[in-house]
Amino acid sequence: ELFGGIVKVELNAEREVLDESRIRVKFKETAFYVFGNEVKRGEVKGSGVWNYKFSGSVNVGGERMRLRVMQTPSTFVIVQKE
Repeated sequence: ELFGGIVKVELNAEREVLDESRIRVKFKETAFYVFGNEVKRGEVKGSGVWNYKFSGSVNVGGERMRLRVMQTPSTFVIVQKE
């Protein structure tokens, strides 16, 4: 989410676990939302192998979240509310 939730971007992908520290990611589509309304959806091509650097639950502002940090080759952080 961006700008306090006004804009949201969803990236949908398939993943294949290769071993305990690597996954293969294949991108499928991206969707864009403004004020909660979908404004565009489209196919995305691309894939790669991501290396896990950290995966676990964290407490942020009293809220539990799952946090994953991966090398993609850039550092990529995924936060997921539990």
